Amino acid sequence: MYRGYEEKSYTPWVIGIASFLGGVLVGVLFMALIWPNLAGVEVPNVVGMRLEDAQVMLEMRGFKVYKREGKFDNEVKLGCVVVQEPVGGASIRRGGIISLIPSKGPEEIKVPVMTGIPLIQAKALLEQAGLALGKVDYASSDSIPKDGVISSFPPFGTIAKKGQMIDLTISSGLGEVAVPSLLWKGKSRASEVLKTAGLILGEVKYVISEETDPGLIVRQKPEAGTKVSKGSTVDIWISTEGEEEEY
Repeated sequence: MYRGYEEKSYTPWVIGIASFLGGVLVGVLFMALIWPNLAGVEVPNVVGMRLEDAQVMLEMRGFKVYKREGKFDNEVKLGCVVVQEPVGGASIRRGGIISLIPSKGPEEIKVPVMTGIPLIQAKALLEQAGLALGKVDYASSDSIPKDGVISSFPPFGTIAKKGQMIDLTISSGLGEVAVPSLLWKGKSRASEVLKTAGLILGEVKYVISEETDPGLIVRQKPEAGTKVSKGSTVDIWISTEGEEEEY
């Protein structure tokens, strides 16, 4: 009777110790095998890295990588990571998914043709195309009306990056030229000289001159050397033997 009582009294202790040790073992296994996968792990920053290199780094640290469609970017090189989610420095569980967006490089845009249009319209056209107005210079032009666009840099039709500044040259109208000397020339020759200079023969008047052979120019207006706009007229006076005539 005594022996049986002794064996029975020790049984709860044995069960308690076994349960305790079992719990400790489960805890150790949980901490060693499961907890590392549940605890947060810091995500490295891979923006700017080649997509392939970033994927290898993340997978080696226990993350899964999801590659998304690329996007245009003027700063990050083609094929490198331009966006990552979650961002570098965030904490997620090991085995979590990190999405990467590669750069497609700068978006290429054709510089629109703006020949002859006013500056304000050219600026709006550039902005509509995703470009920006840069430096504005002025130059005379025989073919482009005043305040119209003559040219651009980069030139019309060439490829530019999105947001790039486009310089424009605007017409200041017809340029100025010096009036050539027409004295002692005939009417036909004077007309040729004026045409070459970008000027037009204006009024032709006749005056009596005893010192000059008939048919030659003895006076002009404006005088030779005067600066005038291209397309201006020049009046002449031609020597004659008879009475003065005006035409």
